[in-house]
Amino acid sequence: MDTESFKVLEYEKIKTRLASYAATAYGKERCSSIMPSSVYDHVEQLHRETEEAVRVAQIQPPPFDGIHHLQEILKKVGRGILLELDELRLVKSTIGGMRDVKYFFRDLSAVAELL
Repeated sequence: MDTESFKVLEYEKIKTRLASYAATAYGKERCSSIMPSSVYDHVEQLHRETEEAVRVAQIQPPPFDGIHHLQEILKKVGRGILLELDELRLVKSTIGGMRDVKYFFRDLSAVAELL
């Protein structure tokens, strides 16, 4: 798609609005970088995933509380730098939050087999 089409379709506004629904910083980042696809099978798969996500959200929104973006913390760990207490708390919170998300989707596997 050319630049003019993106402008006419107000694609940046759409991405901004989509990002406003994201529950995590990483989700907002992913929404901001999303681009349309011209591959039919890929678009069809994304559409099925979106329909499923809407069904799940209508039943009950996923529990994304406590999940933090750990990219910078993980870089520090990779360089062998010891973490501060606040950083360790973020890691602990994220691990607990991911456990909650895992159980949430496990319990909804009949409704959300793609997610």
